[in-house]
Amino acid sequence: MPLGAAGLACITLRLCLATLLLVSVMNLRGTADAGRAWAVPTYLFLGCFLAIIGIGAYRTLLAGGHPLAIVPASRIGSSRCLRSAHS
Repeated sequence: MPLGAAGLACITLRLCLATLLLVSVMNLRGTADAGRAWAVPTYLFLGCFLAIIGIGAYRTLLAGGHPLAIVPASRIGSSRCLRSAHS
């Protein structure tokens, strides 16, 4: 069972309400304060996103244009689709 389904199920409503309260309070502070408050998470997200793109491009170049899959297709259930398509 995934962690989210078992570990956070009993406090999901509280987490959602706390997040909504946080966003509401930050937005009530004004545009300048809200912009400064949300700048750090936004830049962190963009940095992580660009890092993922960069790592993927780097691995693609190292593999000669054909990077290896981290999880083999047989492990995620795609092998059945491939076998039935070629049968």
